Amino acid sequence: MTIEVKWKDNEKTIVLLNFAKNWAWSDVPEARQLGEDLMKSVDHIVDTIVDIHIVDRVPPGSLSVWRGMQNARLRNEGITVIVTTSIMAKMLFRGYTTAYPLAKHIYYLTETMEEAEQLVHNTKQNRGSLQQDTLQE
Repeated sequence: MTIEVKWKDNEKTIVLLNFAKNWAWSDVPEARQLGEDLMKSVDHIVDTIVDIHIVDRVPPGSLSVWRGMQNARLRNEGITVIVTTSIMAKMLFRGYTTAYPLAKHIYYLTETMEEAEQLVHNTKQNRGSLQQDTLQE
C-alpha cells in the first residue's frame, strides 16, 4: 500500500496518513479503514493529518472520492489537515470547499507539517474552551 497510516502522537489524538509519491485511489479505502480502526479504538475526538507534500499529481476522481469520505465521517472524527504545496491539490481543495461550504469547517490546507500540527493544537484548545463553556452553562 502506498499510504502509511499511524498514530502521530502517544496520546492517540492525531492519525497521520503519509502518502507515497506514486499513490493511487485504489489505496484510499484500505487507508481510510485503517484510520477508522484507530479512531474507533479510542473514546475521544481524533484529528487527522494527511501528508501529501511529496505528491506532485492528484489522480482523477478526487472530488467524488472526497465527498464520499465526508459523508462517512465517524462521531469522534475531528478536523482533517492536508499538507501540500501542490498547486493542483490546492485548486482541487478550493473547488471542493466552494462546492461544499460546510467542508471548510472540517478540512484545512497547510504547506508544512509544522503548520498542520499548530492548526490541530489550536483546534484542540478551542474545542477544550467550548467544552468548558458548555459545562459551566
